[in-house]
Amino acid sequence: RYLRDSLALLEEQGDRRSRAYTLNSLGMAAQEMGEREEAQGRFRQALAAALEIREPALALDTLGSLAQLLGQEGKAERALELVAFVLHHPACEQQTRVQMEPLRAELRVALSEEIAAQAEERGRALDLEGAARTESG
Repeated sequence: RYLRDSLALLEEQGDRRSRAYTLNSLGMAAQEMGEREEAQGRFRQALAAALEIREPALALDTLGSLAQLLGQEGKAERALELVAFVLHHPACEQQTRVQMEPLRAELRVALSEEIAAQAEERGRALDLEGAARTESG
């Protein structure tokens, strides 16, 4: 509730940066509560906001969260593409990297070696706007 209240206040004040981070936090909270559709919607909003304000580290963190959702939905190949993209992007922060490495290992186990290698190769070839475009719904 407090995050939603702060989101409304930030929107009223026009604080786009804090709004983007709050949207990401709302997505994480929804994900923790098992509300996948709500989480996905908030992450997509956060991703669009992060790109709008040119905040690549937040965009990468949000893409990582979307990859987690995809993995939970059984879409391991697409999730691994996103994880590979996030991990190989120069703006990836250490905290995001630490969160993504175990997910990467988990997703690789769910796929054959060949499919996993192909997924990671496709992920490394993405750019931020392309990765975001495919995950924006």
